[in-house]
Amino acid sequence: MPTTIVLTLKPTHVVMVPAFLGRAAHAWFLQEVHQDDPVWAAQLHAPDARKPFTLSPLGTPGVRAPGGEVHLPAGHPCYLRLTSISTGLTQRLLADFAPRWVGSTLRLAGAPFKVSAVATTRLGNRGYASNSASRVPSSGLRRQ
Repeated sequence: MPTTIVLTLKPTHVVMVPAFLGRAAHAWFLQEVHQDDPVWAAQLHAPDARKPFTLSPLGTPGVRAPGGEVHLPAGHPCYLRLTSISTGLTQRLLADFAPRWVGSTLRLAGAPFKVSAVATTRLGNRGYASNSASRVPSSGLRRQ
């Protein structure tokens, strides 16, 4: 079933990043997959391949982006939404990836962000993601 995973990210220090981080988020995700399974990553990255996922640009509520850059104070919550439309991908994301993302630090456009929470929802539910990390149906996920 299609599923959305929302990572709550917080800059580890004051950062200035491009207003649109869609490519950076996509690159980060493919790098994560590559570390786990290089063949699968190559398949997902193939130019003509159907993509069983979407990644949102980094959501930065309350922050405006004049001039194409966003100034984010340390600890300001931001959101990265990954939507899977493949049952196989969803299962791997929930079992293998999401547990290791909680509490980790990732880089988008060179800026470090701490993953403070991971939440999921099935498409069709209301809201950005309705299940908090503590209720995700996979052992090891927790709020930090």
